[in-house]
Amino acid sequence: MRGRFLLLLILLACSARAQKDFTDTLSTSQGDLVIHVLGHASIWFEYKGLSVYVDPYGKVQVFAGMTKADLLLLTHADKDHFDTVAIGEILKPATRILYPQVCADMHSYTGMDTILANGDSVVLLDLQMKAVPAYNPEKTKHPKGVGNGYVIQFGNKRVYISGDTELIPEMEDLKDIDLAFLPLSQPYGMTPEMMAETVGLIRPEILVPCHYDDADITPLLELLHNIPGLEVWTGENETPSGCRNAIPASDLLIRPNPVHDFLLSDELTMHAAAFLYDMSGRLIHSCNCVVNGFLDTGCLQKGQYVLQIRNKDRILTGTFLKQ
Repeated sequence: MRGRFLLLLILLACSARAQKDFTDTLSTSQGDLVIHVLGHASIWFEYKGLSVYVDPYGKVQVFAGMTKADLLLLTHADKDHFDTVAIGEILKPATRILYPQVCADMHSYTGMDTILANGDSVVLLDLQMKAVPAYNPEKTKHPKGVGNGYVIQFGNKRVYISGDTELIPEMEDLKDIDLAFLPLSQPYGMTPEMMAETVGLIRPEILVPCHYDDADITPLLELLHNIPGLEVWTGENETPSGCRNAIPASDLLIRPNPVHDFLLSDELTMHAAAFLYDMSGRLIHSCNCVVNGFLDTGCLQKGQYVLQIRNKDRILTGTFLKQ
């Protein structure tokens, strides 16, 4: 699968990483969601025979000749998100369009459109979608209540498309996000520090930074590489990731092994943090170790697990069997 780094917590080599077009796939309960990241904030989803576009922008992609849109989502009226020429190249008579009132005021698609305000939900083409706030609390270009972000349900996966926004309080209401598209841009999007804080707040399984064009993404990746279980898709193989979908090599001595009610390790100190994962890479438990030397495993079901211990600048992993 393109765009994933499947080794655990390897430090990123410092080099300039501008935004790239790429395609990746996310498995859902109703089939694969094929995700085409087209540049800037433009996205094309293929799902169950549908083509769903977000914010097509002709300066980063040639849309003439591409598959026509069954559904088109537009976040706000800036020209790099509401490009009527690019939109016209993927429209067909049956295309359904979702956008905020500010877009309809600028260029209406009457008869094809559904206007959503922040908080509105709709089901179209068997897809459940909700418009969520997107604005700048620190800057003035994107006022509150004007633009939309969107949460789209693809089978059992929830995809969050933020639109142009900084970190905002309403993000605390975003739950169970599997895939998040966030804008790495200033002065009207997020700084690397702000995006890392946003990831910590909404806790997506996968992050796709976007909107950064020719800027260097390295500072963001360096901030993200220690977040457990996070995948970052950039279209490059050397993307940092947490434990998900990886079974790391064992470099941590765990005893006894198999374990029953507790395990022992000399690395479990008062200054260490411990993370337990199942073998699919799902985070089961995390804690700061306040009792030296052992970790309670009595609540775990039988099976194989990964233990990761972070102690100052050291990160060690090991596998064990719970009986």
